[in-house]
Amino acid sequence: MPIEPFVRLFIPNLLKRFCLIVILLGSGLFSFCQSSEINRIKEQLPLIEDSTRYADAINRLSTIYYITNLDSCYYLASDAYRLSLKLKYKKGMADAMNNLGIYYSLRTNTYLATKYYNQSLQIYKQLNDQENIAQLTLNIGLEFYSRGKTDVAEEYMCQAFDMGSRLKNDSIQSIIIANLLYYSKGLSKDSIKTLMSQGKAIATKYNDKRVLVEYAMIRSMYLLNEGRNDSAVDVLKSVEKESIEERYNFELVGIYTLLGQALAGKNPEKSVDYYKSALTIARDNDFIDLYLTSAETLYKIYTQNEDYHAAGTYAEIIASALKEYRRMVEQSSVTYFEYADTKQQLEAQKKESRYRGVANILLSIFIAAVIVLLAILYRSYQTNKRFTVALKSLNNRIYRKNRQLEENNRFKDRLISLLAHDFRQPFVSLTSLITVLRDHEALTKQEMEKVLESIENSSRSSVEIFENILSWIKKQLSGFVYDPVELNLKDMIDEATTPFDMLMKEKNVVLINNINHNTVAFADKEMLQFINRNLIHNAIKFSKPDSEIHVNATRNEKELIVSIRDFGAGMTKEKLDSLFNFFTTKTYSNNTEKGAGVALIICKDFLDKMQGSMWAQSELGKGSTFYFSFPVKVNKHAVVQ
Repeated sequence: MPIEPFVRLFIPNLLKRFCLIVILLGSGLFSFCQSSEINRIKEQLPLIEDSTRYADAINRLSTIYYITNLDSCYYLASDAYRLSLKLKYKKGMADAMNNLGIYYSLRTNTYLATKYYNQSLQIYKQLNDQENIAQLTLNIGLEFYSRGKTDVAEEYMCQAFDMGSRLKNDSIQSIIIANLLYYSKGLSKDSIKTLMSQGKAIATKYNDKRVLVEYAMIRSMYLLNEGRNDSAVDVLKSVEKESIEERYNFELVGIYTLLGQALAGKNPEKSVDYYKSALTIARDNDFIDLYLTSAETLYKIYTQNEDYHAAGTYAEIIASALKEYRRMVEQSSVTYFEYADTKQQLEAQKKESRYRGVANILLSIFIAAVIVLLAILYRSYQTNKRFTVALKSLNNRIYRKNRQLEENNRFKDRLISLLAHDFRQPFVSLTSLITVLRDHEALTKQEMEKVLESIENSSRSSVEIFENILSWIKKQLSGFVYDPVELNLKDMIDEATTPFDMLMKEKNVVLINNINHNTVAFADKEMLQFINRNLIHNAIKFSKPDSEIHVNATRNEKELIVSIRDFGAGMTKEKLDSLFNFFTTKTYSNNTEKGAGVALIICKDFLDKMQGSMWAQSELGKGSTFYFSFPVKVNKHAVVQ
């Protein structure tokens, strides 16, 4: 059985993480006694008087911490960079940027990882540090693989292989060979056998146990591709115990993932257990990307098996992991070093300008004193003018970036609120049905079948809504894009009403959809459905028992107007005026009103982005009518900032 798509996406991530760790084994930068070494360095820091040694010690701590605490790795590398920059200590700057590249690589930010790797590589080349040059060449190649630029990545990998073969300390060569075995798809069986033997021999020579585990994983992948699943299981089981004892947590995630793939056909239950083990280890060690990937695999398995209850559990994990991933992306959007780079460029321009001024003064000695004075004044004026324009341009760029980041953050917060709001009612309905099942002995067989049918319909509806919203949110994470399509408005209202069927039956409320079958709306489906679901839900909640809800739509040349009317208690003028104002202080009589108020603000925000509007009319004792409108046609793919 060939390796499934999930594993082929998962293993490069694991291999890149693993490579960043085991490279340090060969270069003498890594120690298994991490805690004792951290404590030793911390004790020595106050005693270090030499500033360059202090920068080396901070860089060393950063290197150790990225295996156990990525945030500490980042902050220590930042401090080391600032200190080395101040001291003009090139090796300290290169080591710090190397650690920052590793940090962003493990945070799946390939752009910043490649940027810092390249800057570090240039300094190592000036210092003729061959081991670190080979290491960074390999790391850059891995980042290009992550971007899908295979040709460029293979060039870097081949360069790293040639460099490693010429090093006196050739331990890094076993890591380079491991990557060649995984990423190079055109290798013959003889080449694979030769490279496998050569790489394992180097790893054995240096007693690199972790590297040998990696070769066992690669061997099992080749066996899976050949359909030799039992042999692959034997190879993986042979290194499982050692990996547990040595706490090779990165590798254990990969081992259990491969075991899950190998046993998928023969023993599905055991296969799922291995996938769950991979998920647990990824969660406990804060491997966010591996945790998300493992959860998505289990979600797909349970969905295919129609076990929607279990699938819902992993859907919640995916939503939580996406939120954490969003936080990491926001933290890495703008860094201090981008500002430091710009500042260095300005300082370099100042120095260059001063040198030109001195040269002109020396040259102007041969010219009359008045001409010299005028030339200096003119040059000073031009220099100040250039600096003023440059600083103004820089301030404008920073201001625009900050505004854009604030808008993106607000929109992403809306997405999280949207997800929470749309899933509250289906799960409330499920809870009510489960409460009914507790007294199952009092139910007839026909009543029991109706309850089970309601649970199944509610679960299916929840999963369908979640998959649609999750797909839409993933598409929007990089920035809001409004992408309208043609939709049948009457069908959209019927679909939005489905999750609330049970609530309507409990209150004996009837929704009358008066919209014409031929009415077409031009809008983003998920945004429109969020608005429909929210307004219908509010109308049901605030309707009196045994009443009706009327839904109507009218259109003119420019816009389509939808109205949803209930016959509830209505609202006061003061409450009506503050409904859609985010900054108005609101008072709520209960949690139902509070939830409805927050969701209405999101609806208003969505309609603003749809180039539409929203308003309401209400009369105490007679009910409320909510209206919203949006254009009949708008430009598709409009980016709203």
